[in-house]
Amino acid sequence: MIVTHKHPDHQGSLAAIVALAPSAQVYAGAEDIPAMEAVAAPTAVGDGERIFGLEVIETPGHTAGHISVLDTVAGILVTGDALNGVGGGVGGPDSGFSEDMAVAVESVAKLAGFTYEVALFGHGEPVLAGASGRVDELASGLG
Repeated sequence: MIVTHKHPDHQGSLAAIVALAPSAQVYAGAEDIPAMEAVAAPTAVGDGERIFGLEVIETPGHTAGHISVLDTVAGILVTGDALNGVGGGVGGPDSGFSEDMAVAVESVAKLAGFTYEVALFGHGEPVLAGASGRVDELASGLG
């Protein structure tokens, strides 16, 4: 199981899941692990590591240890809360919930450097076509 970050709405049932599947391996960004509630500490992962064939991308800002996950074969990006779905498109990080907005904006630019068709967000509707182009446009407007 890959956890994008430490906020309760993204890892709140982690302890219950691990209790039901004690041999399951949990992965998360190193900076967020101390705040996660699990029976055993998740394994820290970072940029470029592959888990279950998925590429980890460090995208701090929302939280210090926030990660996104890219399926390079299927062209699907799971953004956690690095981005948000807004009105059928892509919205930037939410300043009301981001620990470091300047770093969060840098993470948007970083995600614009990858190619994917679909973007899945922690909040908001997914973008099912042309997602990397939309993230590129967003990053251009934020920088």
